[in-house]
Amino acid sequence: MKIKTQFINSMVIFGIMLIIIAASVIFTNQQVERLNTQEEIAKNIERGASELGYLSNDYLLYHESPQRARWESKFSELSNYLSNLNPNSPEQQTLVNNIRSNQQRLKAVFTDVVSTFENTSQGTVADPELFQVSWSRIAVQNQGMAFDAGRLSQMLHDQAEQLKQMNITLIFALLVVLGLYILTNYFIVYCRALGSISELQDGTKIIGSGNFDFAIKQRNDDEIGELSRSFNQMTANLKEVTASKTELEREITERKRAEEALRESEQRWATTLSSIGDAVISTDVEGRITFMNAVAEALTGWTLTDASAKQVTEVFNIINEYTRREADNPVSRVLREGTIVGLANHTILVKKDGTEVPIDDSGAPIRDLDGKTMGVVLVFRDITGRKMAEEALKGSEERLHFALETSHIGAWDMDLVDHTAHRSLEHDHIFGYEQLLPQWTYEMFLDHVLPEDRAMVDAKFIEATAAHSDWSFECRIRRVDGEIRWIWVAGRHQEDATGSARWMAGIVQDITERRRVEEALRKVHDELELRVQERTAELAQANEGVKAERQRLNDILNLLPAYLVLLSPDYHVSFANRFFRERFGESHGSRCYEYLFKRCEPCEICETYTVLKTKAPHHWEWTGPDCRNYDIFDFPFTDTDGSNLIMEVGIDITERKQAEEKIREQAALLDKAQDAIGVRDLEHRLIYLNKGAQRLYGWTAEEAIGKNADRLLYKEQSPQLIEAKKSVIEEGEWIGKLHQVTKDGKEIIVESRWTLVRDSEGRPKSILIINTDITGKEKLEAHLLRAQRMESIGTLAGGIAHDLNNMLTPIMISLQMLKEKFKDEQSQKLLTILENNSCRGADLIKQVLSFARGVEGERNPLQARHIITEIEKVARETFPRNIEIRTDIQKDLFTISGDATQLHQVIMNLCVNARDAMPDGGILSISAENCFIDENYAQMQTEAKTGSYTTIAVSDTGTGIPPKILDRIFEPFFTTKEFGKGTGLGLSTALAIVKSHGGFINVNSEVGKGTTFCVYLPAIKTEMQNIEEQQLELPTGHGELVLVTEDEDSVREVTISTLEKYGYNVLAANDGAQAVAEYAQNTDKIKVILMDMMMPVMDGHASIRAIRRINPEVKIIAVSGLAEKEKLKNIADYTNAFLPKPYTAEKLLKTIHGVLSAN
Repeated sequence: MKIKTQFINSMVIFGIMLIIIAASVIFTNQQVERLNTQEEIAKNIERGASELGYLSNDYLLYHESPQRARWESKFSELSNYLSNLNPNSPEQQTLVNNIRSNQQRLKAVFTDVVSTFENTSQGTVADPELFQVSWSRIAVQNQGMAFDAGRLSQMLHDQAEQLKQMNITLIFALLVVLGLYILTNYFIVYCRALGSISELQDGTKIIGSGNFDFAIKQRNDDEIGELSRSFNQMTANLKEVTASKTELEREITERKRAEEALRESEQRWATTLSSIGDAVISTDVEGRITFMNAVAEALTGWTLTDASAKQVTEVFNIINEYTRREADNPVSRVLREGTIVGLANHTILVKKDGTEVPIDDSGAPIRDLDGKTMGVVLVFRDITGRKMAEEALKGSEERLHFALETSHIGAWDMDLVDHTAHRSLEHDHIFGYEQLLPQWTYEMFLDHVLPEDRAMVDAKFIEATAAHSDWSFECRIRRVDGEIRWIWVAGRHQEDATGSARWMAGIVQDITERRRVEEALRKVHDELELRVQERTAELAQANEGVKAERQRLNDILNLLPAYLVLLSPDYHVSFANRFFRERFGESHGSRCYEYLFKRCEPCEICETYTVLKTKAPHHWEWTGPDCRNYDIFDFPFTDTDGSNLIMEVGIDITERKQAEEKIREQAALLDKAQDAIGVRDLEHRLIYLNKGAQRLYGWTAEEAIGKNADRLLYKEQSPQLIEAKKSVIEEGEWIGKLHQVTKDGKEIIVESRWTLVRDSEGRPKSILIINTDITGKEKLEAHLLRAQRMESIGTLAGGIAHDLNNMLTPIMISLQMLKEKFKDEQSQKLLTILENNSCRGADLIKQVLSFARGVEGERNPLQARHIITEIEKVARETFPRNIEIRTDIQKDLFTISGDATQLHQVIMNLCVNARDAMPDGGILSISAENCFIDENYAQMQTEAKTGSYTTIAVSDTGTGIPPKILDRIFEPFFTTKEFGKGTGLGLSTALAIVKSHGGFINVNSEVGKGTTFCVYLPAIKTEMQNIEEQQLELPTGHGELVLVTEDEDSVREVTISTLEKYGYNVLAANDGAQAVAEYAQNTDKIKVILMDMMMPVMDGHASIRAIRRINPEVKIIAVSGLAEKEKLKNIADYTNAFLPKPYTAEKLLKTIHGVLSAN
């Protein structure tokens, strides 16, 4: 058996075993990957069950739709995982079924819980036991799913590990088979092949030594045996070859002589071809290059060394000049057709570097003595110069044709033998023909010439023909349409190769218009000659007038109240009027810089001489050597002799500049004025605003000037505004009050003074308006009027109460006596009704007296804690059960001085009002705390005075008080309750009592959210309190930037001044939208935000949420007049602290310090 066959058999056996083992390994790996995927799904199910437990807890805690949506999303994801589980054993199938069952039960339990909570949340609070049961039901299902999923995951993991172990075993078997294969092949090669190869090697050495009679032994019938037989055959052949060696050497010597002769012939041929001026390339019969001369190398860019043996189409790359397509290569055509290929047209040779060269080329076959084609010789030349000449000639002909056509010149070429002529179309147009005639002769031309000119024309033709000279003349012709025209004809003889005149070429042009113009010019010339003579006499007379006019112009220039000079380019003064000479003196031929500035060279910067460069007028200001200011106007000027000069006009503006400076000083004074001062034109457009006006209205001068003042500063055309505009025009002035609006929409009241400004001729020019902001003054006056009205009502009520008491006293005494006299049931019932109503009347009179006089009671030191505790007890016993009562009393309250009964009446009245404001129930809060009112707080609350106070706050979560009636609630007899349920004296009496105690009441209310009444009662100054006030140290800032958002100007300004005083930097915002914008621009700088909760445009709630979106970590302090923090619970998660209004500097600074110090 052959070695090859043995190798093939062993390889086939090994390959089959390898395929079986590899297939097993691949199958095992696939099973492992599938099990790993199933294990990952099981783990995801286990994690998903845990996450469902967390999400279920979230829903049970908050039962909101977002938590429910997240639970359902996670449940759907869990279902997807379950659908991808493919168990491969009964145990796994059981676990998967258990998980699915638990999932369905979990879905049912959660749906039941959701339904229960939705029904519960509609009207009642969820039962804690329901929460516990629901949690347990859901937890059981979640834990069951997680447990089964964990077991399934572990089972899949164990199965995958077993398959991996099997895979390792198969790989080990593969290595064993590989080792057996190597041992088997080694045995075959070593035992059988190596011995035979050794014998073959020894025989080869013997044969190599020259012993061709030696034969190698053949031991096996395999490849080595066949090789031995081949060696023996080769030895026999070598023996025969050696015998003919002498004959072969002789043939080689003869071949070398022939090759040497051939090289000499080729050298002479190459020298000849290299000397030719054209490029030459030779190829063999297959189109491969065998020779290139130097010209061919230069034109193609290829050297013979590089191009040798390459296809000629690669080196000789030609394309068509017009189509840009590859042209038919002449070498290919010669080899294909076997004939000489002539010169081709429009061929472009593309050189090796990509440049293009126009060429002429041709090819011819190279034949041997027998006529057989041995190759091709290709000859080509560069025709760039010829192409350029042809292009130039073509362009010249086209330009000539265009020139003749545009000049309306006809061209002709006449045969002097038969007198026929070739013409251009313009030639026949001149003779009146629309189209080119088929034939034209000299005789036809003479027929068109007028008889008067015909003899002259013919004579000139005969003369030129005889002398072979040029033919040129002008004559008249009659066109085919009968019109007579003048033409000009010119011709020149052309000689043939023998030197004889064979034809004449020339041109013809219609010169009718030129002849007419020449005739007209001749007449005009004659007329002009006559007029020039007349004009010369007139100019002599006018010259005298010009001299007089020049003198008059010179006198006028000397009278100008400004200087006028003419300056030459070399700085000399050509002319100067009297004003210039009087101001600066005579120049006496010196240059301007010499006698004006005593300089030896021109000024470094000369505004005047920029005119010579720009050739345009130039305007500038100049301070002359006389220290006066001049407004300069420079103009380029051409003198009568054509020289370029500069005309400069200077106007003395010293007085105007002084006036402008004075005006600027006055404007600066106006800007310092606190009043708003503005000027509007008669169309009510603003033309001036001082700084005071810009501060008051918020508009800058750039924004306001040019705008309509009525649209800018007024919401509507009020009667006062209409009267002001009418009166100022008719009477010249107007004084009154106007309601205006600022840039941010704030309404203000101004005391306005309008004055009509007239020009120098007394005509109305503009309106001067001076406005003083009296908004605060108006509010103060309204407050005083209200106080006076309350005082008047109190005085009246006091008098009425006195008279009513006098009336009720005998009635009540008589009722007592009548009840003793009449004992029957009917009488007692009627008398009881009269007695009760009399008592109600007496109580009403007491309230009126309390309101009117304050009912000064006995003042004793007392603690507000006892009053509040007593009222709390009464309220809990008498108020409806749906009202929750809360109290918050600070320890160590300040002692106050007051009448306990009256203060009890005040607090009880406020609690009753709070109860009535919560018909459907709510929260009634009573709190008390110490506070110190400083100057900062006193500026925000006009009735407050600096000192220590005890604050009692009564808050409700009721309907609230509408803003439109909030200012009237303390008016006597004003009530919003139904008839018979209120007298309207409760709050007015409470206010009177509190004022009589030296205190005041603040009220804050929001419709639909509730109301807070804060009663401030001055504390008694104890020694300990005095020490505390003296030791009060307010925390200071360190340059932190605080954003204050407040719509009330007074509160905002006082807060800003306090913060700046104690070391903070402040940014202010009038509303929520501006606050968001300011924070967006200063996110990295602002450390804390004071945010008022009730503002226009964007309230505090919306503003806080918007700012939190920009920076969730920003520190925000909520500010509100609602003292109860419970009313702000919906934004509690968005703020860091709460500051109730009104607040003191101590509370403000401590709150900010606490927020900034917190982590």
